[in-house]
Amino acid sequence: MKNFLFRKATDNDIWDVHAWRNAEKVRNAMLTQHEISGEEHQKWWARKMQDPSFSMMLLEQDGLVKAVQIFFDIQQEKTAWWAFYFTPHAPEEMGPMLQFWKMTELAGLSYAFDTLKLDQLTCEVLLSNQGVLNWHKRFGANVIDQSTSQNTQHYDLEVMEFTRTGYVDKRDTRWAQPLSEITIQTELY
Repeated sequence: MKNFLFRKATDNDIWDVHAWRNAEKVRNAMLTQHEISGEEHQKWWARKMQDPSFSMMLLEQDGLVKAVQIFFDIQQEKTAWWAFYFTPHAPEEMGPMLQFWKMTELAGLSYAFDTLKLDQLTCEVLLSNQGVLNWHKRFGANVIDQSTSQNTQHYDLEVMEFTRTGYVDKRDTRWAQPLSEITIQTELY
């Protein structure tokens, strides 16, 4: 039985996402590090949830949301940008956390390349976040031209890219075997 569900966020998730995004650990790893007010979040949510170039997906394990993933500037069947963070429900201990992190990364890559049919997925990672930089590299990300993102003018970032070819080369190997444990739900129910 699959115990991971990767599903679209709904309006029922608005205040949970607000609380998770405002967690200090999450804010410290983001470009926007201030505490987001309820009004600011509500306006952002209303705008983004209507934006066809934006998708927010939540990764649940046994019914508990443990990761939030955002895909933005989605260009149909071409490119998108990607960001994710863990909720306070994610495992803290190293072994379970690494296993969960792998599931999170695989869910996001599968959604990008198998569901959205993208050719390229780009992300920004703060240079101070070496764990994420190394993890993305393990999953096939390559560092690309920093001028790809205007944010590099204001933040110490690494801009990274995953490609469809790199993902497909690994998808049917033992490396991606845990994908069979993830149900990806793209329709709202």
